[in-house]
Amino acid sequence: MNLNYVMANIYELRAEAGMYDIPNIVKYVYSNSLLINPFMMAYGYLREKYPMCLWFAFMALLNFGVDASKSALFFPCLFIIFSFVYKKQKIDYTILLLFFLC
Repeated sequence: MNLNYVMANIYELRAEAGMYDIPNIVKYVYSNSLLINPFMMAYGYLREKYPMCLWFAFMALLNFGVDASKSALFFPCLFIIFSFVYKKQKIDYTILLLFFLC
């Protein structure tokens, strides 16, 4: 398994990542990290825990490097933008939660 950050050959990297012989528990942890990292980045930003936010940004880059999934880069950026808007506008949690669920 190698880390690759080239955007030009994403589909080749995905095909290669599909052939990796990874144990099921690691696949489970990896798929959950794709979902948890953006939430933890937004939480770190909202609570002004910037080292935590940077750590999960680094983890998102590692997730992208493994299987070249663009969502591994897109979702953290999206969550940081929405948490920035939340922090500036003081939007109600329920509205923000409904937006993320839709």
